[in-house]
Amino acid sequence: MKNKIILKIVLATLFICLTIFLVFILSKSMKTEESENVKEDIKKNTCIYDKNGNEIASITYGDTAFFDNVKSYYLALVLDDVINDIKEKENVSEDEAENILVTRGYKIYTCEDINIQNKLEEVYNNYDKFLNNAESATVILDNNTGTIVAIVGGRNKDNRVITFGEPNYNDNVVTNKNRATERLSQPGGMLSILSVYACGLEKGVITLNSKYIDEPIKIGNYIPSNYYNGFKGEMTIEEAIKSGTNVIKVKVMQDIGIGTSYEFLKDLGINSVNEKYDKNLHALSLGGLTMGCTLLELSSAYRTVLTDGEYKEPVSYSRVVDSKGNIYLEKKGETRKVLKEDVCNSLKYCLKKNIDGKQVYIKSASSVNHNCDWSTIITDKYTLSTWYGCDNIGNIKSNDFEAKKLTLNLLDKIY
Repeated sequence: MKNKIILKIVLATLFICLTIFLVFILSKSMKTEESENVKEDIKKNTCIYDKNGNEIASITYGDTAFFDNVKSYYLALVLDDVINDIKEKENVSEDEAENILVTRGYKIYTCEDINIQNKLEEVYNNYDKFLNNAESATVILDNNTGTIVAIVGGRNKDNRVITFGEPNYNDNVVTNKNRATERLSQPGGMLSILSVYACGLEKGVITLNSKYIDEPIKIGNYIPSNYYNGFKGEMTIEEAIKSGTNVIKVKVMQDIGIGTSYEFLKDLGINSVNEKYDKNLHALSLGGLTMGCTLLELSSAYRTVLTDGEYKEPVSYSRVVDSKGNIYLEKKGETRKVLKEDVCNSLKYCLKKNIDGKQVYIKSASSVNHNCDWSTIITDKYTLSTWYGCDNIGNIKSNDFEAKKLTLNLLDKIY
């Protein structure tokens, strides 16, 4: 009996020792595999490519200082977007996300066309018609995918490092921010095409043949006036779009309803519109938004209404792949149908132009206070949009559509 007990104790001891040994071996094997993975990642820098597979940047393993020396607006935008998505995926801080990005040998595939980006930067570097301390920004979108093909967020005369950050909700923007994505400015008449005419046509409130009277009106204490002197009497919606009359914008907005127009702008991706301050007749019909919207928001909205009527969230990259070829992040922007095809065709009809034998769609306008102006030109492939103004209110009062001049210059060089 005693011998049996001793035998059981010996066997139990051997079993425990064997278990501990196996756990040790397995743990060592896992650590070895992990070490080999790290070694594999060390061999590979974090590489960034454009949409055609051209390498546009390479980050040395562990070099988080790279983020403090970015001088390309597109690259800064991509890195900001990827870092934010890593933070969300891994539930980590920004510093931790940056460390992940530079230590795992990722390949980042962007939506950039480096050839178009280089041409865009070349125009900005050589354009000699900027007024005084004027600033500007341009974004180019792919009409088919809605993605960002190229972007410049400022003149960057001093070749400064581009900083990442949230949108600035006042007009005193730090000069090395991206004005295409972070600056909010009044869109003026650019908004009216969307908030009044696109919305009215889509909701069936108006057609191009609907008639309104351009005449003096008073709504409470509000008396809308036109940018031109006087009033032009009865005209169709088509004529109103082409003439830019403010009075008819206000009248149509009354028929549409402020709430309907506000939600329509949200559907177009103009999320900067503020419910507390902008849900009123003046802001939505004439584009006098209290804080404004970004160039990227406006450009994407115009791409929607003047192409296929489907909103496609503008994104800067398509995917991030790890060192083994597995997809770590995949960027698929939101999509939704906003306008019917016949509405898009009606707006195209009103805004089409022939420039050097090319049919394009063009809209230009100034902010309500004439502090800045905007221009969008849509070709068969791309949407080119430009904001032109100044970082400090009052320094530039342009009534000459400087943004249109610059956008036409870009069209000539790029298209």
